[in-house]
Amino acid sequence: EKLYLEDHLTMSDWTQRMHTNKNYLGEVIARSRYESFYKLINTLRIEHACQLLDTDPSLKMEQVGFESGFSSGSAFSQVFKRVKGVSPSEYLKGS
Repeated sequence: EKLYLEDHLTMSDWTQRMHTNKNYLGEVIARSRYESFYKLINTLRIEHACQLLDTDPSLKMEQVGFESGFSSGSAFSQVFKRVKGVSPSEYLKGS
């Protein structure tokens, strides 16, 4: 399951679905390269968005954002730039 694609996903939601607890999951994530739950979720969402853009560059950015789990186009653009270092449209120009 790609739980990270669900908008408004919380750590509590994830721990319930994975049948684990917040302390354990938080510790595992903290020791990973992601450092925090939201950094992990956002990175997975942006990787998904890049796959969508690579597959079909004609998709509207807002659609890509929604399909990647973001609740708004602006949130998608902000997180994309933070994770990738470029805007979604700059990413498309470079691919």
